[in-house]
Amino acid sequence: GFAIPSYSAGITANQMIYNGGASWNIIKQAKQNARATELNADATENRTAMTVKQQYYNLLKAIRTHEVQLEQVKLSSEQLRQSETMYKLGTEAKVAVLTARANWGRSRIVLITQESAIRQAKAALNTSMGRPAAAPVDVVDMIDPETASFPAPMGLDAAISAAMDRNPDIRSSSAQVRTARLGKKVATGGLLPTVTAFFNYNRSNSELNRLFNNLGQNWSYNYGVSFSLSILNGTRTYGAISQARADYYIAEEGLEQQRRN
Repeated sequence: GFAIPSYSAGITANQMIYNGGASWNIIKQAKQNARATELNADATENRTAMTVKQQYYNLLKAIRTHEVQLEQVKLSSEQLRQSETMYKLGTEAKVAVLTARANWGRSRIVLITQESAIRQAKAALNTSMGRPAAAPVDVVDMIDPETASFPAPMGLDAAISAAMDRNPDIRSSSAQVRTARLGKKVATGGLLPTVTAFFNYNRSNSELNRLFNNLGQNWSYNYGVSFSLSILNGTRTYGAISQARADYYIAEEGLEQQRRN
């Protein structure tokens, strides 16, 4: 006897129709993750800008305080000179000279301390800008008290409402809550059945050169819908659901913490 060769070729297509909404929820979850990442980046930019502004004005404050203290040193020095002159003329007691000298010494110590504060403020500003702490930096006072304009006063309730609506940290935490909520839906979808539609087209022939000839012959097809439900991984599915719920509660607590702050 001998074997008769057989050749076949076919195409199979599958389309999932339903899987408990997991696919759509995963897409939504990915979008929420992307949005949360964008908002987190905005929050980081805001915090960086706020830090730079704080350090900028801290440096301005240190410079202005140094200028005031420098004037105080000059005034103390002048008072000391006057006291020494009057003491030599016999119109003032020695104790007045000692007091003036002590005041001049204290003002000098404060001036030296303020010079150190300027160096520290420059280092802090450089660090907040991502520069070496010892890099030279000069700032310009942009505020003219005579021409400066300030926004209209805002009430406490209005400030809180604006923060809840616009604060990037709160908006990022809200997006994370929505992501975690979708994660619960994805995990719960594991308990639901999966429905898949399929289509199969097949050709066969004992001669290879006739396999793709006479397309109206030697072919068959079938189609249908399959239904599947996982029953052996229930523990894993319930574990995923529990983890998703925990992630959701953590996200909610993070949002409440941001609102309290």
